[in-house]
Amino acid sequence: RDFCLSRGLGDVYKRQAKPMEELEKHDHAGHGDHKPAADTGKGGDAALVAIVADCVAAGESCLSHCIRLLASGDTSMGECAKAVTDMLAVCKATQSLAASGSKHLASIASVCVAACSDCASACAPHDGHHAECTACKKACDDTVAAMKKIAG
Repeated sequence: RDFCLSRGLGDVYKRQAKPMEELEKHDHAGHGDHKPAADTGKGGDAALVAIVADCVAAGESCLSHCIRLLASGDTSMGECAKAVTDMLAVCKATQSLAASGSKHLASIASVCVAACSDCASACAPHDGHHAECTACKKACDDTVAAMKKIAG
């Protein structure tokens, strides 16, 4: 507290999280009827989140593989690494929007289709040679199919 106040950072001090004692006093008795968002029809789509999460996981593995090969001097994975990097950025945002049931999900769906299609195309030449690329391509293809339904 004194550190923040002595440096004119009173606003920072005031924004600090509430003490645990205050949080524990909050009455949660009326919260017992909560259901997962997918069960209520409001909020996120658990199945879509799982599809995109699989794509992110496969993409992370593929990118690590690409980086290892690039570090050893194999430049054949350069385009794959670029495409998977873009795909990961888009899919992580898509996953978050899908989980929250965001009204912006349909807008990002077409971007996700494009990024995953590009990634699958970049992985295609390595499909059958590198298990990571094969898994990434499949996950991207699955995500494209799911996102096309959202994009319309």
